Amino acid sequence: MYNRRGTTSCQGWVEMLTVFLITMLIFLVPLYYLEALPWQKEPEPDKFFCRSGVNCYLAGEKDYQAGNYEDAAKLLVSGCELNYPASCVLRGRMALEGKADTASPVQAQYYFRKGCQKRDPASCHLLADTYYRHSRDRPKGMDMVRWAWPRACELGSPEGCLGYAGFLAETAKSKQEINTALALLDRTCSLAGQGELCEIAGKMRKKILGMTPGKADSAKKPPEQKAAPAPVPKDPEKLREACSQEDTAACLRLGAYYEHDERLLTDKRREQAMEVYGKLCQKRDPRGCQEFRRLKNALGR
Repeated sequence: MYNRRGTTSCQGWVEMLTVFLITMLIFLVPLYYLEALPWQKEPEPDKFFCRSGVNCYLAGEKDYQAGNYEDAAKLLVSGCELNYPASCVLRGRMALEGKADTASPVQAQYYFRKGCQKRDPASCHLLADTYYRHSRDRPKGMDMVRWAWPRACELGSPEGCLGYAGFLAETAKSKQEINTALALLDRTCSLAGQGELCEIAGKMRKKILGMTPGKADSAKKPPEQKAAPAPVPKDPEKLREACSQEDTAACLRLGAYYEHDERLLTDKRREQAMEVYGKLCQKRDPRGCQEFRRLKNALGR
């Protein structure tokens, strides 16, 4: 009798366990296929661990547009450190605007410098502009302006060319610097096309043409107080010699000199300048090619 009752009892427990397991399967199988089980859910990703510069920038720009400036600042710093210049630019602008922390031109300069070191034209322009606006009374600040604005222009920033032209016009001490400023205004229009920047360049050109080197406001002074314009060299042998030795900067200055040599007819100026720029372009110099195309377009060829 004992063995029979024990066997019956064991069979009962087995049946109950079987029913329980079948019931669990009935409920769990759909949850499994729906991936709704707790251990199937992936952990929430860390938004600040963005892996690449572009991802950091996109996430930071999204937070910036949404007004989440503190999160945006962290993401953009990460993007800048991962060598994505657009992150450096936006983070620098935030520093200037005082978003996420106290407004700090010095902090903005730090981020713009990092972008400029990566050859980003917008970063170089903003670096020069920020130093010019906030450090213009410091020699070191002006050294940075003289380095960053030409770099921005060379890298293809029309804002950089326009900014550097205005800077040269304001500080010009020679006719050569005036001519360089005028050439930069031409390059501004070449890069930007016929838009707002080119209109600003045109207004600046009119103002520069009425200036005397070394006199920022000479047009308002009586004629007897105006200094005579600096003479244009009759024979720029030094520039020609340096250019013949493949000095690119000298060739660009020589082209600008020919382009604005008032002793020559307009067509002759352009012809000689195009010859210099054309030789640079044949040597695959991008600046020479850009200047050559600008003059070629101006002639309608």
